[in-house]
Amino acid sequence: MSNRTHIVIKKAFERIQRQNPKFSIRALATKVGISHVFMMKLLKGTAAVPDKKIPTLIKVLALDELAQGELREALVFDTIQEKLDAFPGLKSKRKLAAESFEEYPTKHFSVLDHWYDLAILDLLTCQQTDKTPIGLARSLGLTSLEVEASLEKSSRLGLAKFSNGVWSKASNNIRFPTSTAGDITRRYYEQVLDRAKAELKHSGPEDFSRRSITNLSIAVDPSRVAEAKQRLQQAIYDIASDLSSGNPTEVYHLTTCLIPLSKPGT
Repeated sequence: MSNRTHIVIKKAFERIQRQNPKFSIRALATKVGISHVFMMKLLKGTAAVPDKKIPTLIKVLALDELAQGELREALVFDTIQEKLDAFPGLKSKRKLAAESFEEYPTKHFSVLDHWYDLAILDLLTCQQTDKTPIGLARSLGLTSLEVEASLEKSSRLGLAKFSNGVWSKASNNIRFPTSTAGDITRRYYEQVLDRAKAELKHSGPEDFSRRSITNLSIAVDPSRVAEAKQRLQQAIYDIASDLSSGNPTEVYHLTTCLIPLSKPGT
């Protein structure tokens, strides 16, 4: 019976409910074209997704490329689960992003207005970090007013909380799935790339050892790009989960770019 598939479905449904609290399980079932009872079983992991309903489910849940890849991976994994149980050494060790990251909808995207909004949230999870606005500002080269405004915005969005005189991140790992390009995400990526260019100006041996920048020019079969994008996104979340384990004390940006250089048909 379904073991991992329901995790992807459940996280996507919770994201939609964050955007629209009135969106019920019954409403989801109606849009997918299955019964309310069967949808509850899918969300609990006690029923398998019918093959013919997978495209509709992807569309209704607005799954991005990463989530689509993980859904397909989970469907395959669940199909052979019983056989894997007999051979523990063959079990998949890769954790789905849906298992580790909380998904947030578009109404939370204002936290991407500035490159430092997410960085501030991540600093709140670091050990040995001064989590006062002054301390956070010092760590990121910001003003206290910028930090205070960012924390207040994150608090309104439910991404940060202030309790007993201390700021903390509401959920350690958060994700903002996007299935289409948008102005907010574009501006955020531009800011992140600007930070990367600024970092390149630091040319000392220690600066070089603290970063990793790799670039390749590749002759590409366009039919393989979609799969490559999914694999890249899965790899990013695998690396992020690994880097954040242990005792985090610093905040990094991890960015990948797979962009076309030549024009199609030339």
